[in-house]
Amino acid sequence: MIRLFSAAERFRSDAMNNRRALTLLVSLSCCWCTISCSTSAAPDIRDQMLEASARQDSDFPDGTRLKLTHFAYIGTVNAKGETLRVVEMSAVIPSMPAPRGQAWLYFFGNHNRLMGKYSLRKATPRWCEGSRVYFFGLEGDGEDEGNALDLADGFDRLRYVMVPSPGSWMPVTARSI
Repeated sequence: MIRLFSAAERFRSDAMNNRRALTLLVSLSCCWCTISCSTSAAPDIRDQMLEASARQDSDFPDGTRLKLTHFAYIGTVNAKGETLRVVEMSAVIPSMPAPRGQAWLYFFGNHNRLMGKYSLRKATPRWCEGSRVYFFGLEGDGEDEGNALDLADGFDRLRYVMVPSPGSWMPVTARSI
């Protein structure tokens, strides 16, 4: 009888030690997560792209000649197998009585490398899908026109395409008049 009691007592003691060890492990894990999460903030990708723009584009607004008024990440496109982040940017000439400005799209590759810049003329970019940047209305360069800029063949071979899409452009039909 004494032997059974000591075995049962040992089992309870081992279970208690296991519970204490588990509690200690969970507590330490929580402390480590709290400390590591609070000390390392996630980098702001917008700030990184803004800094990269200022470093890599000689025409970036300096605040005197051109004043930055808009810098907005609008999405990603697939350009010939590479994922590019797309930023809409605009600036005004502050010294003019009626400020006029410029607008363009920036395309960033890996490590915030500026892959290219594309001037906008009249339409506002709205969203990115697949290899295309869709505009609100039609955009063009004087020869070609479209409601989307297609980068499927890469940034160097971008082109305008007409893709009817609600929120961008829809063809006028007899029914819609």
